[in-house]
Amino acid sequence: MKTSKPQSGKIIVLFVSMVLMGGCQASTAEEVKPVGRFGFVEKALIDAVDQTPFAAVVRHVSAERQASEASEGELVFLHHVEVRDVFRGPKIDRLTYALFAEPGESDAAPAEWVIITLCQGNEGYQWPGTGAIFPATEELVAVAREASRDVDPEQQVFEQCEW
Repeated sequence: MKTSKPQSGKIIVLFVSMVLMGGCQASTAEEVKPVGRFGFVEKALIDAVDQTPFAAVVRHVSAERQASEASEGELVFLHHVEVRDVFRGPKIDRLTYALFAEPGESDAAPAEWVIITLCQGNEGYQWPGTGAIFPATEELVAVAREASRDVDPEQQVFEQCEW
């Protein structure tokens, strides 16, 4: 696992909050337009499934701060999750992933079932950053399942995992 954080935890919390509150809004007065037959969130989920080696429906069980800090004062939180449905990656029941944050940032994770996409390295799973967690609605689970059917099982390069 690399020791530099992929993205800021504040952005992660903001994105998760916006998605769980009913979707993202554009930063201008314009609405976010649907992309093809899918809306913004669906397209982001399709991209996340395609650009990471692991995607599943999970429920966060606990989180802990890792004893040592990462580079440049960053903190590492280990999130322990129960896995319900795996769309991409090994079929497992539980896993632990690392989330990098700046001092003072929260390690809070949603209590409900969510779709998550993760990177995987020599030291385990790692949070790729913003755009890696989605509500586990019936519609989005179907989108993730469909997207996973279109991925290359031999894929070696994952865009969201190249820091």
